Amino acid sequence: MKIFSKIIKERSILESKILNYIILTKKEIKNFEMTIKKIIGFNINIRNGTTQTSEFYNNESFSINVYKNYQKGFAKTNNLSLNNIKKTIYYAINSSNYTTYDICLGLPKYELLAFNKIDLDLFHISNIDKNKYIFILKESEKIAVNTDKRIVSNGGDFNSFATIHIFANSLGILQSYISTYYSLYLSIIAQENNKMECSYSYSISRSIPNLYSAKILGKDSAKKSLKKLGSRKIKTQKSPIIFSSEISCSLFKHLAELINGYYVYQKLTFLSNSLNKLIFPEWLNIIEDPHVLQGLGSKPFDNEGVSTKKIVIVQNGILKNWLLNNYTSNKLHIENNGHSGGIYNWYINNKNNIDYNTLIKKMNNGLIVTELMSNGVNNITGDYSRGVCGFWVENGKIIFPVSEVTISSNLKKIWLSISDISNDIEKRNIIQCGSILISEMMISGI
Repeated sequence: MKIFSKIIKERSILESKILNYIILTKKEIKNFEMTIKKIIGFNINIRNGTTQTSEFYNNESFSINVYKNYQKGFAKTNNLSLNNIKKTIYYAINSSNYTTYDICLGLPKYELLAFNKIDLDLFHISNIDKNKYIFILKESEKIAVNTDKRIVSNGGDFNSFATIHIFANSLGILQSYISTYYSLYLSIIAQENNKMECSYSYSISRSIPNLYSAKILGKDSAKKSLKKLGSRKIKTQKSPIIFSSEISCSLFKHLAELINGYYVYQKLTFLSNSLNKLIFPEWLNIIEDPHVLQGLGSKPFDNEGVSTKKIVIVQNGILKNWLLNNYTSNKLHIENNGHSGGIYNWYINNKNNIDYNTLIKKMNNGLIVTELMSNGVNNITGDYSRGVCGFWVENGKIIFPVSEVTISSNLKKIWLSISDISNDIEKRNIIQCGSILISEMMISGI
């Protein structure tokens, strides 16, 4: 295919360029690492049957870290001409003269680097007909609007991107990988009695065939917005809470931040003394696997060229690992586990393999949370407070939609209060989890 050949050729050209940049840099300094990243793609936005925007992207960047006498220099540019690269290398080296001396700075250990290439099946390019996806967006919008006269469109998007990622350092590694990312999104507003409720549906994949159809996208967004009509506040009370699978990953996103090495060594997390201690129920496990084929969070190596690997984050409720890059591993005197650049695919197990409806019946009375607002989480104390929308449940049945309430507790208590997780696993996130039942939280309403 034409576009496939073009990107493969572009990858080869950029690899040749970075080889030249390595030669240039070696003449000036001993220890360095560099990255070239190129993103090629486009975005389409429609609303009310009309194409609002159609944008093409062809962006590339070069960044370099240098290490001299335990001082670090950094520079970045979007201009990959040879003369400009020379200037960028010079700026990085010069800036190292003005940074703080720190013996924890430097390159990762040689044996940790990803010299052996891994193919994770992340690249699924297609010769995309933009008009086809304009039609799909308009069709999904039409399906949603025709569902009910109370519905109007809030717009839709289609994104298609291919990314070329190339890394090299002075220890001899030069590796690259290419990946694709596609997404469809539709936002819908339902109106009734001068009140509006907005909801959306979306689909994300490494390959085009795995995206939602126009019918699924349209019907799902319409259904969700209509369900929210007639929402009301509820009384202030303590109650069980279900975090629906669409937002349950948020409870583990907080964990990912709190066990990041930067927060740990600076004591900016309430978990700083919790390694190898119980922080979840004994039945709960979290596995991180960067090597899942076509995984949204899959990578062969991190931003420092370190090989990624499957690790246990939580085992039988016990925290087993920090998320470390080279610097934070040196600070904490623990081996680098390849987390320069964030987390990979997380999988949270469920307890009894129960479905979503059974989880609701198990809760019996309480609040299902389907949307979260604000970010009221204190990393040092664990205090948690967020505005939410959702549905009130009585006797195991959804009774009415809820809005304008706040739920609060402490993350330490919330995690230990997880009583069950259903098997409706949300696969559109890097963190994959079902709906979560929390035994009790405070609800602030009227």
